[in-house]
Amino acid sequence: MKLKRVTALALTAVMAFSAFGCGSEKKKTTKATKVDVASATSLENAVVLLPDYTTGEFTMTADIRVVKDGEKEDMFLSTTGERAGDDLRTGAYLKLGAKGQNIDMNMLNVITVTGGKAYINVDSILTSIGASDTKAGYYAIPAPEIDSSKRKDYEKDLAEVSKLFLTAMLEGAEVTGKEGDFTAKINDADGYIKSLKAMVKCATENKEKIEELVQKSGDLIDYEKYIDKLIDSVGDDLVDASSELGMKITKDQVNQIKKSAKEAFNQKDSASSLGSISDSIDELKNVVENMSEEDMKKSYESFKDAAVTITVKAEEKSYNVNAVFNIAAKDGSSVSMDVTYKFESKDVKISKPGNTKSLSEIAKYLKDNPTIFGSLMSQAYSLGR
Repeated sequence: MKLKRVTALALTAVMAFSAFGCGSEKKKTTKATKVDVASATSLENAVVLLPDYTTGEFTMTADIRVVKDGEKEDMFLSTTGERAGDDLRTGAYLKLGAKGQNIDMNMLNVITVTGGKAYINVDSILTSIGASDTKAGYYAIPAPEIDSSKRKDYEKDLAEVSKLFLTAMLEGAEVTGKEGDFTAKINDADGYIKSLKAMVKCATENKEKIEELVQKSGDLIDYEKYIDKLIDSVGDDLVDASSELGMKITKDQVNQIKKSAKEAFNQKDSASSLGSISDSIDELKNVVENMSEEDMKKSYESFKDAAVTITVKAEEKSYNVNAVFNIAAKDGSSVSMDVTYKFESKDVKISKPGNTKSLSEIAKYLKDNPTIFGSLMSQAYSLGR
């Protein structure tokens, strides 16, 4: 079943190779605004200000390192770009090393979202696999439609629940700082025990809020409607492009792709997801309640190192948050994660890219450049292993 779902998602991604015309679209510059940081009198209040930073440049990085049974696995992911409300232009960098497999991909300005469409920079993707001076252009797909009132309601609830959990986590933390610039550290057994008990209590007391939040997140996008819109808009182009490459995908196969994709994103699964979340909270509560503080301290002592540090700095025109987790067992296994998000308010102008093409045009370009096409297939095979 997992393979079927993954295949459906992959085939849906293939459908994305389509465009809706060409030319450029004039777009006014969106002016940066200052965020009122007067409420950032505590770390948790500073954290929930994040959604208020909507126009400017952002960078997010995640550096994850795992050591298990003498094997090392490293992953570094970063995204950089610009945002102007719902409009977005972003690039991505991925470096992955695990069991002799190394992936290094740098895709600059790979996605532009504006005017209800997402434009994919094919040349950026081709460059990331070693091609140069390509002229494949952009392809566009409809962007998912999100009800603005539902999103505002969801963001409000998300901020509330996040603040509750952060407050609980800080029960066992040492917090320093003031005026929007705070650091929290948990680095001893007593701190972890206090935080764990507070967070379990928070989850138990707010189970209904958590379930409602999960339900609202699933309702933000009507996935079945979006899949219909996406595949209907690119289906004919996919058939033409497959013929160009000698694959000969039929209309019936396109309809099967749509059916499989809708099954993979079936929102009816949300009920079972909510049940799973509820069960997990109850199970965690039982585990904590059945462990004495002495048992918890013994569990902590099995680690050579276990530390969490969170720093937040909220200013009128910039925002920085960093979370560092380091867990090292005495047997040599370890997990470390360093996640950073930075936002700087600036004037931003995001316009529709000018060089958009259809999937069949992109397919013809790849067929006329077999070296590039071969590299693309090789990279796709490597990622799929």
